[in-house]
Amino acid sequence: MLCFQQMPRNALMKNCCLMLFWVLLPALLSAQSDYEIALRHLTDKAYENGYHSSDLDGLQLLHHNVSSLSGVKNFYFQQMRKGREVYAAIFNVHLTAENKLLTWGSRFVKRLDEKVAGENVIVEPEQAVLKAADYLGYPASQQPLVLSVEPGPQRRTIVAGGELSEENLELKLVYQPVTGDSLRLAWDMTFAEAGGQNRWSLRIDAATGAVLDQHNLVLQCDFGPPVVSMAATKEVDAAVPLAAGNLDFLAGTYNVYALPVESPNHGSRSLLTNPDDPSASPYGWHDTNGSAGAEYTYTRGNNVYAQVDDDDNNSTFGYSPDGGPSLNFDFSLDLTQHPSTQQDAIVTNLFYANNVIHDIVWHYGFDEAGGNFQFNNYGNGGSGNDHVIADAQDAGGTNNANMSTPSDGSSPRMQMYLWSSSAADTVVVNSPAGLAGNYTSGTASFGPQHFNVTGDVVLVDDGVGTTGDGCQTPFLSNVSGKIAMMDRSSSCQYSEQAYNAQTEGAIAVIICNNVAGGAPSMGNGPNGNLVTIPVLSLSQNSCNTIKTQLPAPGVNATLIRWQVRDSDLDNGVILHEYTHGISNRLTGSPSITYCLQGDEQMGEGWSDWYALMLTMKSSDTGPMPRGIGTWLIYEPANGTGIRTYPYSTDMVVNPHTYNSIKTESIPHGVGSVWCAMLWELTWKLIDQYGFSANFYSGSSGNNKALALVTEAMKLQPCNPGFVDGRDAILAADQILYGGANQCLIWEAFAKRGLGYSAVQGNSDNRSDGTEAFDLPPFCQLAMTKSASTGTVSPGDQITYTIDVENLTSGNITSIAITDDLPANTTYVAGSASNGGTYSGGTVSWPAFTLSNGQSATRTFAVQVDAGAPTSTYTFSDGMESGSANWTTHSTNSNSTNWVISGSNPHTGSNGWFADDVSVPNEQFLYTKEEVLLNSNSQLTFWHHYDTETNWDGGRVFITTDNGVNWTDLGPHMTSNGYNGQVDNSGIPAFSGNSGGYIQTVVNLSAFAGQFARFRFWMHCDISVGSNGWYIDDVAITNLTPVIPNTASATFQSTSSLSNSASLANPTQLTPALPLELLSFNGRVLPASNLLSWTTIAEENVKQHTVQRSLQGTHWVELGSVPARNIATVEQHYDFEDVDPPALAYYRLRSEDLDGSFRFSPVVVIERDASPFGQWQLHPNPTDGVLFVRLSAMREELLGFTIRDALSREVGSGIFEARKGFNEWQLNLSELPAGLYWFGLSANGSVAWRKVLVTR
Repeated sequence: MLCFQQMPRNALMKNCCLMLFWVLLPALLSAQSDYEIALRHLTDKAYENGYHSSDLDGLQLLHHNVSSLSGVKNFYFQQMRKGREVYAAIFNVHLTAENKLLTWGSRFVKRLDEKVAGENVIVEPEQAVLKAADYLGYPASQQPLVLSVEPGPQRRTIVAGGELSEENLELKLVYQPVTGDSLRLAWDMTFAEAGGQNRWSLRIDAATGAVLDQHNLVLQCDFGPPVVSMAATKEVDAAVPLAAGNLDFLAGTYNVYALPVESPNHGSRSLLTNPDDPSASPYGWHDTNGSAGAEYTYTRGNNVYAQVDDDDNNSTFGYSPDGGPSLNFDFSLDLTQHPSTQQDAIVTNLFYANNVIHDIVWHYGFDEAGGNFQFNNYGNGGSGNDHVIADAQDAGGTNNANMSTPSDGSSPRMQMYLWSSSAADTVVVNSPAGLAGNYTSGTASFGPQHFNVTGDVVLVDDGVGTTGDGCQTPFLSNVSGKIAMMDRSSSCQYSEQAYNAQTEGAIAVIICNNVAGGAPSMGNGPNGNLVTIPVLSLSQNSCNTIKTQLPAPGVNATLIRWQVRDSDLDNGVILHEYTHGISNRLTGSPSITYCLQGDEQMGEGWSDWYALMLTMKSSDTGPMPRGIGTWLIYEPANGTGIRTYPYSTDMVVNPHTYNSIKTESIPHGVGSVWCAMLWELTWKLIDQYGFSANFYSGSSGNNKALALVTEAMKLQPCNPGFVDGRDAILAADQILYGGANQCLIWEAFAKRGLGYSAVQGNSDNRSDGTEAFDLPPFCQLAMTKSASTGTVSPGDQITYTIDVENLTSGNITSIAITDDLPANTTYVAGSASNGGTYSGGTVSWPAFTLSNGQSATRTFAVQVDAGAPTSTYTFSDGMESGSANWTTHSTNSNSTNWVISGSNPHTGSNGWFADDVSVPNEQFLYTKEEVLLNSNSQLTFWHHYDTETNWDGGRVFITTDNGVNWTDLGPHMTSNGYNGQVDNSGIPAFSGNSGGYIQTVVNLSAFAGQFARFRFWMHCDISVGSNGWYIDDVAITNLTPVIPNTASATFQSTSSLSNSASLANPTQLTPALPLELLSFNGRVLPASNLLSWTTIAEENVKQHTVQRSLQGTHWVELGSVPARNIATVEQHYDFEDVDPPALAYYRLRSEDLDGSFRFSPVVVIERDASPFGQWQLHPNPTDGVLFVRLSAMREELLGFTIRDALSREVGSGIFEARKGFNEWQLNLSELPAGLYWFGLSANGSVAWRKVLVTR
């Protein structure tokens, strides 16, 4: 039984009792589990970003693992409704090893309950299967057979695959988001098409049978038949013999195109001994049981089973070469022969490439716990039994390769295909010009079956009988190194003619028909099995045309026969396909593989990038063109490849920017833009840290790039876009390298249009983004300015110090600093440092250069004029009288609170101190009395902080309604403002070490005309602590801002950066405008924020522009209102922000016709989501008794719910509200100390407020 008092102002006090059901939980302190901490952060971020508590009801932990590379704890939560999944709605939370929040992302649906448009189940599972089959064009001659049904809200049903799917179909009910911002109940299923060419994931409307969503889990790289190159190619790569006597003890020997060789285009094969990595594959590549000794002597093992699938049956019983007990996979390879005759060498290369990328990426966090591909995980976490099934020479298609990746614990399948040219069997005459052209040819069933050979043509003369048929040897004509042209013979067979020419040294043969008609087809005969040179035939007419220029020299020709190349020999393509498995397993967790389905997804980009990375050589350079798949499409190694442009850091060679995704193909073209950005990043890192040929464990730039990109895939949200991917890489740099490469990363992305101001939009819409090429302020020429004193009197001197630092990764040249003298001051002659000079009210310094990381300081002095106005104090406390003017509060009764301390005062003997403890604690220091502020009021205080950087720290707040609402003063600080953040969350705060006492100045003009109190808030999180926060000499003054100042710098940079930086005291005296701003206010409307202002004496004013910021630092323009320019009458203006955020900062920019302008004070609006009037909780924090105060607009019943930090309900009840003021009292003494959420609801709407319960 929980009692409360209802005390309406317009009625007698009543005592009531309300039944409540409480679930009492232990305090959430250091004993919290990782899961609880992650869930707490999820809850906080959800509420901060507009989610309702109902959106979090029933959420489930989908997956959790720990990154071996960074120690980051990765949590992936699934959104649920009524026990059913919301498809692809994943909330990812990532904690450091110390349980700090590193980053997070959400694809949860907001206001979930309101958006469900249909959830009737009319279509049964077998009907849904037929609907899907019909949509896919699969014939269904019989009713699907239901094998099992699992009771429950998801109704999991197993349907026999039968004629429709290679595997049984598992169906379950999910909520599928659809266009129009709604969701419908649907049957989720996956069809595994026969042959493995497609693996369709579909959602079928449970009410109508319509297909709501579908995508292919098999990622295709089909490019059609390439146009053959006429260049001669190397066709033979013989085996390298292994020294005798060494075979008995070798763990494995492989004759392969060893990385970094990309393909036969890029180098020769080599014989590798024991290439397996002892960490990633501790028992070798042929082990599966975790004990010494190979379980298989053929191309099968723990990481991959490589086999031939030339019948497209997708079995695991295809041909695999056997290396015998010694595991000797040294097989010859003849590239002039059809790949089907070279399967031993080809499958060995496929086996090698899969194993070596497995071993390399294992070192970068794609390991067992990360969801990699292994049959046996050797007790290292994750799910096993999911080694890669790699199908060589798959008969399911040509000019293609693909990868299908199921979730962790099920094997992916890689399918590699033969690639053929589009050229017909042809003799191409290259010269002389009069004969040049293509001549249709006939083919031979003997000799090489695909070739491309060029040479001079010579007529054969054997000197016997029909001298031109070559039936006799030796020849009288010299055909050595030439293409022999001979006539069809009736005395010997085609194969004999060709063999004779071969013995005479010919490189190819053209046999001319000796009768009218087409080119003859040439069957096999004597010596046919000995013919190794190309043979084609021509018609009698074609030969007679060519012979008009013979026997004179000068006829040159190329013989081409339909060529076939095997993608199993192109390591770049193998690496590309394998990476599809990496990116799918890492994004959104290894438990699901549907988080790369949006229009802006970058899967193809990561795949191209890994292929480039693992085939890099020390001789490579950034501008050098790198194409993908050049060998397969018969291009030279430096060809364009299968993308629009080859990869290069040269914008002329590859001009891709973020906007390119709007016109490039999906997904390959979009992915190529992402790869171009990653390639920029790679070379930035290599330029900074060098290159290492050790891909496994090096520490150079390419190794850092592999670490950053791989780790980032774990940190990005489900279905990421480009900005999501960039931000994940920045977060990975924070955790892996302490943020050392932040500006370098920004520069790489900014070069390609993904700079600081770039906007992603919807990741499922590649057309709604905005590119930008700018850098964040902290990556440019950082500039700070300080004054030697915060308060002066007329006649005093002020010394100004200007510090500039080069935060970019390159040199900045021609830096020119200037400073305009403040009003009411006079320059002190000769005071400018470093050769600075004064002229016409401006101090300037000679230009200089700063290299990366360098800084410079410039100083000068002014004297305050005798007639300058002075300030008056409204409140001043040096703490020498103790705590008389203050109150304190701490949320953790077992920890510390603010205390008067004599250990480190700024002046006198005392000051306030808050300890930075290593347990969760919020320490509050409040001013007791209210102070009336005017338009010239400012708060100043001296403080010294030393806290855990970016985790613990201090913030300063103001209240103008006696503690009901508190506003952060960070945006109003004009000197020594927030320098860091708390909880690594992006919330600004004083954090780290101030290096001693500093004075912070806060402009309070935005609160003019109001009574105010202030509080200093010291935040401590779990784990690491430090010294603390000292505060002294707090003052509130009413002053005239007579000492403004502005310094500016312009510069040029050798790293192609062009920018300007300026530092201005926000209280600076801007050019006088012919108007007076009387007021600027804001108020909340039901669906918008209304900004209102009043001016007088308007003349020659162009417009008033409303600007908004979400943090108080980064401003965007919402719109402008033309000025009326009526000088004699007050002018009233309104502007409506129709899409306001929960918290917004506004300011007004009034601009004159000559371009001069000034800003208004900042107005802060925090929206109250309450649909039932103004309400508050008091006191908050509370040690037990909580009053709920409400100004109701009508009589109604209100429900309330109390949830703990894990979103679990711990109390609920009903209030009977009367029109007007109401107050209810709740006793929370039974609740453990901690953070809670109090929800007030009416008519289906709910508003939430935080409550801190203390003891």
